[in-house]
Amino acid sequence: MKNTDAQNEKRIPIRKRVLLAVLVITLAILVVAVVTSMGAMNKMRQVGERRLSEELSSNLRHEVLNKASNTDAKLAAYRKYMEVIRDYTQNMYRDYDKLVASGKYFDTPRMETGEGVYAMTSAFAHDNVKIEDYMDEIYFFSHLEAILEPMAKDNEEQISTIYLGTTTGLLVSYDRWSTLSAVPKPDFLIYDYFQSEWYTKGMQEDDIFFTSLYVDAMGRGLTITIATPIRDQNGVFQGVLAADFDITGVYNEMISMDLGTGSFSFAFENDRSVISLDLQDKVLLENYIDIDESSLEKMTSGKTRIIETSDAFYACAPIETVDWTLCAKVPRTVLLEKVQTLDRSFVFAMLVFLLVSVVLVLVGLFFANKVSKSITHPIELLVNDMKDIAGGSLDHKAAVYRNDEIGDMTNNLNEMVERLKGTISDLVIAEAKAAEMHELASTDALTSVKSKSAFDSYIAELQSEIDRGDKPIFAIAVFDCDNLKVINDKYGHDKGDVYLITSSRLIGSIFKYSPVFRVGGDEFVAILHGEDYENRERLLKVFAKTQEEIKKTEGNPWKMVSVSVGVASYDYKNDSSVADTLRRADKLMYENKAQKKANVSTR
Repeated sequence: MKNTDAQNEKRIPIRKRVLLAVLVITLAILVVAVVTSMGAMNKMRQVGERRLSEELSSNLRHEVLNKASNTDAKLAAYRKYMEVIRDYTQNMYRDYDKLVASGKYFDTPRMETGEGVYAMTSAFAHDNVKIEDYMDEIYFFSHLEAILEPMAKDNEEQISTIYLGTTTGLLVSYDRWSTLSAVPKPDFLIYDYFQSEWYTKGMQEDDIFFTSLYVDAMGRGLTITIATPIRDQNGVFQGVLAADFDITGVYNEMISMDLGTGSFSFAFENDRSVISLDLQDKVLLENYIDIDESSLEKMTSGKTRIIETSDAFYACAPIETVDWTLCAKVPRTVLLEKVQTLDRSFVFAMLVFLLVSVVLVLVGLFFANKVSKSITHPIELLVNDMKDIAGGSLDHKAAVYRNDEIGDMTNNLNEMVERLKGTISDLVIAEAKAAEMHELASTDALTSVKSKSAFDSYIAELQSEIDRGDKPIFAIAVFDCDNLKVINDKYGHDKGDVYLITSSRLIGSIFKYSPVFRVGGDEFVAILHGEDYENRERLLKVFAKTQEEIKKTEGNPWKMVSVSVGVASYDYKNDSSVADTLRRADKLMYENKAQKKANVSTR
């Protein structure tokens, strides 16, 4: 009885110590978890901020590049209009006499022509005009109306006037502006176009060109003139054809981008002057935005790029047709708004984590208290037995202290250990055999690179990533040993094997961060990742240069390796499978092989 009381007295402090230990361990784990979580969240915040920055830069670059491309396309369409009118006009000179005879007379429009009505008009570069001296030209150019009328009316929102200044002083035009119709008969409209930019520059150009921007005096908005020299069938210069395009809408659409609070877009010409609807006072780029000289040089380099400063992101893309550069500025506050949203998510997650942790601690203590009441010394002994077994003493036998559930657990433990010993022995043998078989199956016996079956498995994994919607970054390099048949036929297959081994080692030494597979008799494939992918262009040059050096220094033909190579990068937009990338790489390899043969034949 006394012994039982003593045991009961011992059980009470043990239970309390268990509860205290549970509490202390739980709190320690909670503290470690909180500290670790805060560190992890801080790291995640940094990664998130970096990725948000990369995403912002990528989206910004794409938006600006897209706007620049669209503007280039529209300006190119304007250029195409001028090509059509120029070719039509120059072809007219082949039938000059016939067209003069069949032409009709036109002169300065009258007031009754009305505002907005298109009409052929005539004007002159000087005031000592004798109309009879220009009759043939007027009759001749009247045939231009056949092409100018549909061209102007189809684009009346952009094209305001199309005109041709001849070397004789006659200015033929087709327009719809009432100011040109307000000259009363019989006066002539005089415009000394010989001094204008479009004419003087047209005398020096060989093809279509764009003039500087200006705001048209007749209220047409931001205007640019497209002009081209005109020559007759003998190549003799006859004048300059030009058209005024109101590009206010094009410009506004180009700089219209929704990039966030405080963001704005603008364009500047190659002289660094900022384009504006008000061109009275030109503003230089360095006075328009606050940016350092180094960033300014990058911005005006004429290349598509992202420029990061301490307070903003700038995206620039050239508009090559007119030598402009489109830029967009996004303040860093746009990025910070997203980062703050991320921070709020992290704080909320931490609060939820702490709340759940406190609840779990309380629940754990409650159940630990319940369980500890029924846990006695046999359990502790059983735990010690289990520790011995877990430490590797599989020959240890746990003693059965009670004939109850704990005793059943002890018996089951002993039986499990016996079965485990047999299972471990079988697993060790099976694992050794599996490792040996896998190594044999995945390694090429001759070259020691990975085998065709390993290649198929690797490609299947990549394809699985693509099928899941991932966008893996990799490139495929296909290699083919050029002269293997010659080596085999001339020196024997053992030398051919040396040729293959040497080739595989060369490939592995250059593309050392990528898996290399032998997929055929003389064909190898490398899947380029990481540094090899980033440096693939440089590595290809090193690969070619190394082969040349081997040929110069090696005396044995079977070691003078010559390997053709083709590299293609996976493009998730155009490649639906890894096989698409592989086919492009294979095609480039054969092109490389053909180029080598062509170089040899020309020597």
